[in-house]
Amino acid sequence: MSRQFNFSRPRPLVALLVTFMVIGLTLAQPFIGRAFAQQVPCPPPCQSNQLCPAPDCPNPPPQPTYALQLTDHRVDVTITDQIATTHLKQTYLNNSDRAVEGSYYFPLPLGSKQAISGFTMTVDGQKLAAQILAASDAKNIYQTYVNQHRDPALLQYTGGDAFQANLYPIPAHGQRIIELEYTMALPQQANGLVQYTYPLGASRLSNAMPANASVTVKISSKDPLRAIYSPSHQVGISQRDEHGATVSFQTGSAAEDTDFVLDYSVSSAPLSANLISYLDASDSSGSNGYFVLLLTPPTTAASDKVVNKDVILVIDISGSMAGEKIAQARSALQQVLGKLNQGDRFAVLAFDDQLDPYSSGLLPASKAADAQAWVGNLQSRGGTDINQALGNALDIAAQNTDQSRPQMVIFLTDGQPTSGVTDLNQISANVKQKAAATHTRIFTFGVGDDVNAVLLDRLANDNGGASAYIRPGEDVEAAVSSFYTKVSQPLLTNVSIDWGQTNVSELYPQPLPDLFIGSQVVLTGRYNNPGAATVTVSGVVNGQQQSYKFANLDFAGPNSTGFNPAAVYSPRLWATRKVGYLLSQIRQNGESQELVSEVVDLSTRYGILTPYTSFLVRNDSDVFNQQGKTDATNQFSNQIQNAPAYGAAGVAQSQANNSLRSAQSAPMAMAMTATVAGQPGYSANNTQASAAPIQYAADKTFLLRNGVLIDTTYVETMTLTNITFGSDEYNKLLAADPRNAHYLAAGSRLIVILGGHAYAITDDGKPLPALTPAANPTVATTPVANPTTPPTPIAATVPPTTPPSHPTSRSDPYTAMILVASTFAAALLLSVVVLGVRRHH
Repeated sequence: MSRQFNFSRPRPLVALLVTFMVIGLTLAQPFIGRAFAQQVPCPPPCQSNQLCPAPDCPNPPPQPTYALQLTDHRVDVTITDQIATTHLKQTYLNNSDRAVEGSYYFPLPLGSKQAISGFTMTVDGQKLAAQILAASDAKNIYQTYVNQHRDPALLQYTGGDAFQANLYPIPAHGQRIIELEYTMALPQQANGLVQYTYPLGASRLSNAMPANASVTVKISSKDPLRAIYSPSHQVGISQRDEHGATVSFQTGSAAEDTDFVLDYSVSSAPLSANLISYLDASDSSGSNGYFVLLLTPPTTAASDKVVNKDVILVIDISGSMAGEKIAQARSALQQVLGKLNQGDRFAVLAFDDQLDPYSSGLLPASKAADAQAWVGNLQSRGGTDINQALGNALDIAAQNTDQSRPQMVIFLTDGQPTSGVTDLNQISANVKQKAAATHTRIFTFGVGDDVNAVLLDRLANDNGGASAYIRPGEDVEAAVSSFYTKVSQPLLTNVSIDWGQTNVSELYPQPLPDLFIGSQVVLTGRYNNPGAATVTVSGVVNGQQQSYKFANLDFAGPNSTGFNPAAVYSPRLWATRKVGYLLSQIRQNGESQELVSEVVDLSTRYGILTPYTSFLVRNDSDVFNQQGKTDATNQFSNQIQNAPAYGAAGVAQSQANNSLRSAQSAPMAMAMTATVAGQPGYSANNTQASAAPIQYAADKTFLLRNGVLIDTTYVETMTLTNITFGSDEYNKLLAADPRNAHYLAAGSRLIVILGGHAYAITDDGKPLPALTPAANPTVATTPVANPTTPPTPIAATVPPTTPPSHPTSRSDPYTAMILVASTFAAALLLSVVVLGVRRHH
């Protein structure tokens, strides 16, 4: 008799069946995951060499970018009578294990297509066919790149034309040398400046920084050159004569993602004035303007136009100056004496704890040779009586009965007051009183790190001069000689400016400097009541009052049109100088709550790094609410109270403040790397992102907080409108105002204020995280000791010729289904066999 199967106790068999199914599904899981990452050739309108997500994939993961590494990037520009020829040479290295190919794009300056000619490109010496794309076509390509790579860096170039060429395959681990040359006319702008720009900002499209990058511009003009100025970068300027100059900029230690802008002017006038002004278009009242005024004397002047002056040299010969320092100081004084103009007068005073004057009064320049021999025999000895030395020097200056004659004291010391009056406040007060009575400017040079930097800064700043420091190992002779060359030929002294009907305030530097032959003065300030104005610059030339009128200087108003790449830097340059001025006031005269708060507000709003503003780069610092600002102010106050006045740290603080006060260009973004989950921008392996804690976009500043770039004009009480990156709403925002593209180019996860409204841009449609993380921040930022140089300014990333195996497996989704079904069938068959065996028994 056969036995019946008992269905009332199926649990062991069900468990066995479930176990086999789980095992089967576990084995199939990797194949299922890769099926969702499957890539297929793009249907039209995609390009044939691109790969797109499978149509059935609802949310494909971002694909990695394969970029060529730019190992060398050199730009040489020749400008002859406003015709600029740009030649760039780039060396690309393919570090991957596969050949790559793609398209090469070079964004052109806005409105430049009609002015460009002779556009040629060679790759490894062979000429390559290329074309200039119209702005509409370029915009479509830029937008495609932005959407595919989730990187909006190219947005700032929408609206402009582009140069495009197809690159043939570059073999694995091979390199290509690309050379590009084009010529374009540079029209003179309404403010009299000729402007040249180079799209260095597009460098953010590359994942690899070049080891070497440089920009060199050689200018030649039949008319005399006057203003030469870069608002975007700190450049070196070498002017050989009135008609030629070389401007250079090399990136060896700073990450650059800002377009290079160079302005220059030509004029035969004895003094030229060029105005760069900026008013935020959202300011309908015209009361919030910023400007930069360039005052440029000629490189040479007739003898009757050079102001005769008195120079009093004061040198510290105390015991600490022994050795190399006293030798260099002697040479420095001899150099100055050798450069005196025929109508100048001089005096030399050596001091330790006693006075050792060369003469009791001012001597004509014809006596300088004898004084040089005397200086050559000076030896170090004794202590340091600064009060007595400067007091005696100013007594000599008081002998001058011609008050129109400019007088300057050049003071070299390596120590602190150890003899006579040693109270710093008393020394400063005594010197200030005598210097004011004699209209004498004081220029101080601190030799070494043992000086009291606060005292030297105060002596210079209170008396219309400047302070400089020669650190250990630096050349005293070169520093003093270079300074004196700049101030050796005054053109206009006791300068004052009448701004006409325009209301100007907060002008820096303060006080106004004298104008010297061959040396440009850069003034920056605020204004309201915009419009055309007649500006009058007045001063004294050899006892005679002299005035220069400049009509129709345009202070931009609400109705001003166009985007001037130089003007957007004006607010940040002004703020930089004001912060430097305020820091000097606090350091010399003591802090006040008002000054400290103002420095914190300016540093936050404009992203200005100082020795006291580390809160700008700390990810856990929330300066977007009142409590965060209060904490930052308290931190700043504590730091500045403990700021050293002596030693290497004290000298470094003074140098940093002086650099801010005399800044010639706006500060550039700080280089920093970050490892951020979900951060905008992908590297070659799609896991790392590069982000700077402070980033600039046109006139806006952004701070990185918890993976989000935040507009510094934002406060947490504002209502945010959420917009997904790349959505229709996002594109409408781009189209609403041409300037929006510059701001949105900062990133795909940001908070930005546009037209008075606050927008939260997200790259995944999800709400942005809290602005500041909890105790353990998810964004780890580490400053780079020597920031890297800028990447290529070209869209040089290229798709792989064949899809890489790890993210784009060619496994068919049916393969996974068959595997699951087979596993299930095997489990079922095994269960039936087991059941049959049990039933048989």
